Amino acid sequence: MPIDFSLTEEQRQLQALARRFAKEVILPVAREYDEKEEVPWPVIEKLHEVGLLNAIIPEEYGGMGLKMLDEVIVGEELAYACMGIYTIPMASDLGITPVLLAGTEEQKERFLRPLTEKPALAAFALSEPGNGSDAAALKTRAIRQGDHYVLNGTKMWISNGGEGGGLRHGEPRTPPQGGGGPGGGKGHPRLQGHQDPREDGPKGQRHLRARL
Repeated sequence: MPIDFSLTEEQRQLQALARRFAKEVILPVAREYDEKEEVPWPVIEKLHEVGLLNAIIPEEYGGMGLKMLDEVIVGEELAYACMGIYTIPMASDLGITPVLLAGTEEQKERFLRPLTEKPALAAFALSEPGNGSDAAALKTRAIRQGDHYVLNGTKMWISNGGEGGGLRHGEPRTPPQGGGGPGGGKGHPRLQGHQDPREDGPKGQRHLRARL
């Protein structure tokens, strides 16, 4: 039986919206922001206006509830205009996804809804000195003390670091280790800890802030 890979009418409309946005909003300013090495907040604000920012957040929390294929359709169009600018909302989705997968209802309401009410980004802290982005070798730990957890470790290359106004997500382990993979830690922007103000954009993606 043949498989139908054609897009639905709703997906074609989503594709047309993202393509128009890429051509009319991103493409004209992509070189300017790359040369200035600045986060293009006017573009991010317009992404929010048309509903394409943090669009994987379910409708019950104020988002569009896009599925994986929908996200791929949008990403293909936006990245055509500028991969660096597209990486900003993509990295925000990285920070959102663990909350969608493992967050409680209270956490989803507290962390996700603010990301739909205004132009805001989630940050994602995976990489560590010495092991890069090897999720199985993370050294950061989440230690329970009473009714809260203490996160202890060092992160670098934090995607959207310094820009994540709604949610910062780290990848600590909760001891004892097991399974060789990370746990999840949801953090508020006022999370206490040392912060190195140095920033750097990945080569070829100088719009993205990667906090060192």
